[in-house]
Amino acid sequence: MRFLPQPALLSLLLTAHALCAPVGEDEHEQPSEINGMRRGWVIDTQDREAVRLFWRVRYRAAPPSGFWNGNLQDCNPGETLKAHREASLARINWFRAMAGVPADVQEDPAATRKTQAATLVVMANHRISHDIDASWRCFSDDAKEGASNSLLGMGANGPEAVTNFMRDDGPENAAVHHRRWLLYPQSKFIGLGDVPNADKAQDASGFTAFDGLYGSNRPHVVHDYVAWPPPGWVPYEVAFPRWSFSLPGADFSAATVTVELAGAPFAVQIEPPNDTAGEPSIVWRMDAANDHLPRPVRDTSYHIIIDGVKLGSNVRRFAYDVKVFDPDAPAPGKHEAIVIGPAHIGAAGAIFAVPPQPGATGSEWRAIYLQPLPLAQGAEHGYGAFSYAGSNDYPVIQAQVVASSKQAFRLAHTHLGDEVLALAQPIVATAQTHLSFKSRRGVAGSDEVANVDVLVEGRDDWETVYTQRSDGTMASAEKEFSAHQVDLSPYAGRLLQLRFRYAFANGSYFTPDDARVGWYLDDIRLDGAYRVVSMGEPTRSAGGKFEFKPERSGEWRLQARPLVYRAAGDWGPLAAVTVE
Repeated sequence: MRFLPQPALLSLLLTAHALCAPVGEDEHEQPSEINGMRRGWVIDTQDREAVRLFWRVRYRAAPPSGFWNGNLQDCNPGETLKAHREASLARINWFRAMAGVPADVQEDPAATRKTQAATLVVMANHRISHDIDASWRCFSDDAKEGASNSLLGMGANGPEAVTNFMRDDGPENAAVHHRRWLLYPQSKFIGLGDVPNADKAQDASGFTAFDGLYGSNRPHVVHDYVAWPPPGWVPYEVAFPRWSFSLPGADFSAATVTVELAGAPFAVQIEPPNDTAGEPSIVWRMDAANDHLPRPVRDTSYHIIIDGVKLGSNVRRFAYDVKVFDPDAPAPGKHEAIVIGPAHIGAAGAIFAVPPQPGATGSEWRAIYLQPLPLAQGAEHGYGAFSYAGSNDYPVIQAQVVASSKQAFRLAHTHLGDEVLALAQPIVATAQTHLSFKSRRGVAGSDEVANVDVLVEGRDDWETVYTQRSDGTMASAEKEFSAHQVDLSPYAGRLLQLRFRYAFANGSYFTPDDARVGWYLDDIRLDGAYRVVSMGEPTRSAGGKFEFKPERSGEWRLQARPLVYRAAGDWGPLAAVTVE
């Protein structure tokens, strides 16, 4: 992403009427002001699991696609979807909450119109400037004013652009001006502009930097100073190479920065000073080759010491710890959203509880009605309970005499990619659940791999529970079907997706022209599992409690998930409830 540093602040008061509420703010969870003090989103960065939940639920939320209705040919800046702008605001407020400044930034529609016009000019001319004139394609008065008062960048849109502005990479951004404006404590109203391009490198984005609150009374901040990364736990993906420390009225001309890792000095490079944006700051570059610190094998703590900071006639020293971690790795003992209550109830129902999670502002629950799923299937009647995804340019169901049928499923490759036979509906596993099947791996390349995978609801990645490889020779092809069994009891109490996946990512393979080629599957059985008959709508719990009144007798499962300012996290494990 390319940026230009912001010029010195202009004396401009942007209109702030008809302002929208901060995205996701729940007036019953966290009011914007308490006794006149700005608040918005808050997060305890000293709590690892609170930060982890805040990351998973709020940072990673994906914006909608097809978000722009403008037109470059007619120089029509158009507008972006409200949901797209809300996603950008959410990303800004995420960073602000982590930094300990008021995370209640709202949209100013008038500023958005001007920023959107300026962003169109950036994309139309494939260059960035805060001072444009009528010689620029798609020039307008709105664009001129928007360009002079906005952060402008290329290479990303929406929340991704916010992260790029916070990263502030490149030699022209050594002073991290964009970050300093996004984290400026007084900022509250912002305009947002985005214009996509078929060439992603030409995507343009903009955010209003000035809202008339520059130099106004500084609101309460958590640490007095504003640092990025902030003290406490920080996901490694946002521990960018440039670290910064801002403090109003500070003189950093004689300041030093020392970083220690495991008690030993860690090499840093202080960037040249530049105080033309936001609050006075000192910026240093960590020894990171990529756009963020590498994924840590284990939680890593950096001790930061900033000495020699002049504040009037005083000289101050600041010290804090930044603990960089992998947010995909839960801490030992971390618990998910769970439901606590009786395992057997009558038709009148019962009260259940959802214990609070660190960082959650509420919870939701739902009820799922189940029935046993005795699955036994071959390929004689089509796909049945399965669905196919792949190249679809060869017969997946093929005649093949086996122990109990005359047809079998066959997966093979005609190009790179996965060939998948998936159970069409999710299942609920129990302590007795197991999968059995017969297979014959025919002629295959050494890079073609037969797998059985499961995806647990609430987890990001599929897990391989069975795998078979070939040495790539004709002689290694199996001539007969053999039986296999996979124990799924480790996933008891979970909602699962199940698939057979014939993987080929690179290397050598055999095409399915010859019937001897491919992975054949037949006599697939699933025992000890349940199918989902009905699934209730998510419902808010009240103070961590809810009443479940069943519609009918039988096997039910209750499930909960955390809320973080109205955005929902992952569903937790299923609590078994038998209604008698």
